[in-house]
Order: sequence, then structure tokens, then C-alpha cells
Amino acid sequence: MKTITRNDVADQIFAEIGLSRKDSAEILDAVVDEIRSSLKQGEEVKISSFGTFSLRDKKFDFFAIN
Repeated sequence: MKTITRNDVADQIFAEIGLSRKDSAEILDAVVDEIRSSLKQGEEVKISSFGTFSLRDKKFDFFAIN
């Protein structure tokens, strides 16, 4: 699995569109903030041809290693 950082995405926006790195990062932050805001309101976010974001409850597992 490859991990992609915010900087990787911002650099790709910069390379493909030609915006400054600062503007590219601001656009990415605006998109992520919008997704985060919707998720906080309990909404599911679907970006066509990309993916669906939703919050889910995870079971807490407590274990100890001796």
C-alpha cells in the first residue's frame, strides 16, 4: 500500500494545473476541510469516480502485552 501525503497531492496539483504550491495547498486544504465539516455533521461524502467517506464506530479493543 502506498501512503500519499497532503504535500504529494498539492505537488500533483501544482504540476498538472500550474498553480503555485501555496495555492495548490490551499485548494487541497479547502477540499479536505469541506469533507471534514460534512463528516462532523454526520453526512456521508461521495466524490464521483474517487470514493466515499463516512464515519463509523469502531469497537475498542483493550489488550496488554506483558
